[in-house]
Amino acid sequence: MSEEAKVLLCGDSAVTVQFGETAKISINQKVRAFEQLLLKNKPRGILETIPTYRSLMIYYDPLTLQIADLRQYLLELAGFLSDEEVQAENEGIRVPVWLQPPGSEIGMVAEYENRSVEEIFRIHTQHEHYVFMLGFTPGNAYIGCPQKTFSIPRKSTPTARPYACSVAVWSNQTGIGGALTSPTGWYSLGRSPLLPYDPRRSEPILFKSGQWIQFYAIDADQYTQIEHEVREMRYVPELYQHK
Repeated sequence: MSEEAKVLLCGDSAVTVQFGETAKISINQKVRAFEQLLLKNKPRGILETIPTYRSLMIYYDPLTLQIADLRQYLLELAGFLSDEEVQAENEGIRVPVWLQPPGSEIGMVAEYENRSVEEIFRIHTQHEHYVFMLGFTPGNAYIGCPQKTFSIPRKSTPTARPYACSVAVWSNQTGIGGALTSPTGWYSLGRSPLLPYDPRRSEPILFKSGQWIQFYAIDADQYTQIEHEVREMRYVPELYQHK
């Protein structure tokens, strides 16, 4: 796979190993497999790795590693990446969503897509979704769907103060916000009582890159109940095996 990998310079202490030009699950799985291979065979001077949709950023100590040597090593290592190592994750997590709560913009999505609100519900919950990467805010997951779902673009003017824990979409992607909110150009379908980031947990980050997500609808009473269990640290995420 070395012919597919490109090593790009990112300043004087970081490089990016890029595996493709598009955000596809197969490319993302190469990124994740390459990161694991690198961490198992990490040369002295590698400081941090950050996986993204289609590339792996690598921070290194330029006083320990020469860029020419690092570049050659990374290309050679990419060549050892076998098809057996590039495998899809099987772990999935079911995520409850209160669809159409106060502040929901699902009606705007339905109007743009020329579908009913009920159809938008069905489309978003009937397919499994895939976590490509984490970033932007603690625990924030960038989620895509292998099947075509929506085509609505980002907002021209972002929402300044979205609701906490909003489940929002644009095009074929979904985001799950946390308790800390920030302006967004995505459209809110609903809210999840789960917290993507909770420092009280032994594993503060709820989602993992490479994980599958199955959304399912809940009503206001169920939302309140699960939210209470999360707040009291009694809620256990529902995991399943992706097929």
